[in-house]
Amino acid sequence: MRRYTQLMTFVLASVYFYGCSNPSSEKCLLKLALAKGKNYSYLLKNEQNMGGGILSGGKMIHTVVLCRLDMHVDDVDPSGIMKISTLFSHLLAKTNMGTGADSISFDTDKPDTSTQAGKIISALKNQKISMMVSSEGKIISFKGMDSLIQAMKETDGTTDGQRAILQKVLGDSSLITLTGSVFNLYPNKVVTEGDVWTIAQNTQTGILPMVTKTTYKVKSITAKSIVLKVDSKIESAAKLSGIENLGVKLSVEGNQDGEIEVDKATGQIIRYHTDESIKAKMSMSGGKNAGMEIPVEMKGSMTVIPQ
Repeated sequence: MRRYTQLMTFVLASVYFYGCSNPSSEKCLLKLALAKGKNYSYLLKNEQNMGGGILSGGKMIHTVVLCRLDMHVDDVDPSGIMKISTLFSHLLAKTNMGTGADSISFDTDKPDTSTQAGKIISALKNQKISMMVSSEGKIISFKGMDSLIQAMKETDGTTDGQRAILQKVLGDSSLITLTGSVFNLYPNKVVTEGDVWTIAQNTQTGILPMVTKTTYKVKSITAKSIVLKVDSKIESAAKLSGIENLGVKLSVEGNQDGEIEVDKATGQIIRYHTDESIKAKMSMSGGKNAGMEIPVEMKGSMTVIPQ
C-alpha cells in the first residue's frame, strides 16, 4: 500500500510539474495594460490594390500609406481605461492609378506647400489628439482631429468640400474605426492555448462600408509573448452609410487572415500582419443607370511595427 501511495504521488507530481512547465497549458490574462507615463510608437503600413469597372478605368489602383503614431499614456483609471495623447509624427501616401503619369503622393516630411493638398497634409503633422482606450483595446473616444480640420478654414483657406472629404477620411469617428481595427483584439480574460473569441466591427475602406467579424485564436504562449491567429469574414454594411438612399445596392464579401504577437505583460503589439481580399458589387436600381453593375476587387495588407 505504501509503495502504491508513493507511486501515485510521483505520478501526480510529474503531471503537475509537466503541466506548469509546458507552454501549451499556461494560462494568462490577455488585456491591453499600457503603463501610465510610458511612451509607445508604432509604424502602420497599409497597402491596397483596387480595380474593377469605372472606378479604376479598368486598371489596378495601387496605394501605400505609412503612418507613424507616437503615443504617451497620460493616465490610467481604476477600471483600466487609458487616456492617451497621440500624434501623427509622419504620414506618407503614394497612389498609382495604373501609369506613372497618374501617380499621386504626399509626405509630411517633404510637404509640397505650393498646392492646397500639400498645405492640408502638412497641417496634420505633429498635431496632438487625445483618445480613451479600454482594456479590450476598444477606442472609446478620439478627439482633436475634427477641430483641426475645421480650423483649416481660417488658416489654409480650404473649401467646405475639401474639409468634408478630410472629415470622412481623417475625422474623429473615422480614426476610431481605423485605430480600432488594429487595437480592438483583447478579450480581457484569462486565456490558454487554443482559446477562441470573436469581435465584430463596423469598418469602411474607401467607399465600401463593411462589417468585419474577426476570430482570434491563441496559437502559442511563451515566457514573454502571446501569438494569435487571425481569421476575419467581411460582409456588406450598406445601411451604415446611407448608400441605399441613392438607389444603390451594395454587396461585399471577403476575408482576412494573419498573425499578431503581443507582449504578455502589457498587451503591446510586438508583431502584426494581416492580408485581406475583398470583392464588391454595386448595382444601380434607379434612374438612367438602372441595372448597371460596378464590380470592385481589392487585395491588401496591414502591418504594424513597434518603433
